[in-house]
Amino acid sequence: MMVLVVGASGATGRRLVEQLLIQKHQVKVFVRSPERLPTSWRNNANLQIISASILE
Repeated sequence: MMVLVVGASGATGRRLVEQLLIQKHQVKVFVRSPERLPTSWRNNANLQIISASILE
């Protein structure tokens, strides 16, 4: 399943993404500050990071 998570760098979003990745889902994360994401996420083939602000 493909899942989009907005706010993945926050406390709840971070936990949600971790669980989705453990369950082998394809995950797209929408964040303002990708540098706040865990380093291990950047090497995960099931994760796509989208850097932008929904207010722009």
